[in-house]
Amino acid sequence: NIWQEIVRDGAALVGPDTAAGTALTLEEWITLTPEKRTAMGKRALACFHRRYDMQANASGIIEILSQTVSVPADLPAIPVKAKLNSLSR
Repeated sequence: NIWQEIVRDGAALVGPDTAAGTALTLEEWITLTPEKRTAMGKRALACFHRRYDMQANASGIIEILSQTVSVPADLPAIPVKAKLNSLSR
């Protein structure tokens, strides 16, 4: 159920989840100019990075948790980037 955000971002064409809806959506895609297809592709990539890229989302989650979880004052702060690097190993 992410289609609403994707449509709002202008990152895709959406139609009914039927064979006829798929055919209509493909016909709509075919009628787009190459420039409009390229623009939609760029918006789709931006939409993915903003909403669904796990690396970016992990940074936000770590930042929120860092602000809400109580950490003893005697522990050194670990930058978010360092935390992300340790997660990817």
